[in-house]
Amino acid sequence: MIRDDSHFVVSVQRCGLCSQAFVSVFTEYVDWVASRDAQYRTVLPVTDAEADDLMAGRLSPHRVGALGHGRRHLQSDWPSEADEPSVYWDSGAFEVREGY
Repeated sequence: MIRDDSHFVVSVQRCGLCSQAFVSVFTEYVDWVASRDAQYRTVLPVTDAEADDLMAGRLSPHRVGALGHGRRHLQSDWPSEADEPSVYWDSGAFEVREGY
């Protein structure tokens, strides 16, 4: 676990079959009016060196999005107004923001 805040979670995980490292970024935004909190998750494959840098604190969780340049990542978006999440493959750099 790299960051474990109530609305912002960043972790490095490994595939049990191939040992590929992935960084998972979860962000939640509290909906104070309707109680339908928006939730977003990105899962990005990373190299062993990048995983080590994240775990050692040499790479900030906020810089993870830049690692997406030239790579595919799995995205799950569940905005407040949606009844279910949208899960899809995306590619390129992405923004990493803390929730609230």
